Amino acid sequence: GGGWGASAAGRSAPPSAWCVRQLSFTHAWPAGHAPPRQALFFSPRLRASARTHLLLVAASRLRANQSVYSHGTNAMIPALLLLAQAADPVAATIAATIAAMSPEQKAAQRQSTGPADTQSKLPAYDWWNEGLHGLARNGHATVFPQAIGLAATWDVDLIERVGTIVSTEARAKFNAQPVAADRRIYQGLTIWSPNINIFRDPRWGRGQETYGEDPYLTGSLG
Repeated sequence: GGGWGASAAGRSAPPSAWCVRQLSFTHAWPAGHAPPRQALFFSPRLRASARTHLLLVAASRLRANQSVYSHGTNAMIPALLLLAQAADPVAATIAATIAAMSPEQKAAQRQSTGPADTQSKLPAYDWWNEGLHGLARNGHATVFPQAIGLAATWDVDLIERVGTIVSTEARAKFNAQPVAADRRIYQGLTIWSPNINIFRDPRWGRGQETYGEDPYLTGSLG
């Protein structure tokens, strides 16, 4: 909560030290003692991604504060980047791209319609895609009954099969375009479904998009 952590001299501790402490976290508990509660929730893949992120954050902070932490900084930055690449190459590439973006570039991506960013090699992408009861508004697709009708089947396996068909058709249409193509509204893979709101009041007007008023049924089908 207090930034990088204050040293005895009142200045912020170098981010490299903070990073090393964090990387050592899951290996720091004494023998015979239970690991910290937080460490129990991380899978090996998540731990690798977390290590990669911390290494890249440290490198980014060192680069931004070279005038403050000049001693050994030039040697540490490439070392940290190499460690991040070894920990998880895919996550390292993604995190490095994000780290190189300006605040304005990042802010532009934090909306439903993300513009293309040539510097970061990001095509345009719209997060708004519909597939409540069949892939919608993106050409021909299989259409199923509205969600309230699907819920009336009380059939969890059937609803899963419906979802599989929707996702397969969405992926097929997505793959039909070049990898680097811009994805406009209704052309992406982030589908805003299912709607698991509990239908309590018909005055809402969109109850047909839900699985009804029963929390257990909605939870099972969702």
